[in-house]
Amino acid sequence: MKFVISFVLVILVGLAGCAGPQALESRGKSLINADGVVTLLNLHPDMTSPPRFSAVNWIRPALLPMCTSVTILEVTKKVAKIKNNETGVVYNYFYHKAAAEPFSDHLKRYFGTECKSDRVAKLSKIDRQGIEKGKALKGMTKEGVIFALGYPARHVTPSTEADTWKYWKGRFDTMNIYFENGKVSQIVD
Repeated sequence: MKFVISFVLVILVGLAGCAGPQALESRGKSLINADGVVTLLNLHPDMTSPPRFSAVNWIRPALLPMCTSVTILEVTKKVAKIKNNETGVVYNYFYHKAAAEPFSDHLKRYFGTECKSDRVAKLSKIDRQGIEKGKALKGMTKEGVIFALGYPARHVTPSTEADTWKYWKGRFDTMNIYFENGKVSQIVD
């Protein structure tokens, strides 16, 4: 009987999560409409109308730098509305199955309450330059590339332990970053 009740509760909780806004919490605190939320990594929005991001993490020319103050206005099953508190611009952040993780988990890798600027300050000069420019540069570490570009899409780069990472710059335009001994050795557009 306990098994049946537990099974039913798991199903009901799962269905409830699919039906309404997703929980997005950091250390037990909801990030939706919370103060002190920042971008944890650089983001590269598509500045179409309305401006947007994708969980595929397309690398577009625009840059929303890490540590930018934002407000997560709402999160549904497929879209999060993110407001840049400095400019007032509201972005649509679209979920895509390429994220290979629940949308709320994906968003927690990009938004939180603790900017890691102290960690960036300890990285090499080339890492800091790449992060500031929002670009991968030869000689950067994997950590530096993640801060500069965000995570590569998991459906083609399932692990950041791999020595080749693929990013999309557009629907059919990709960029491969090759690492040797943990540092960028080649960037192929």
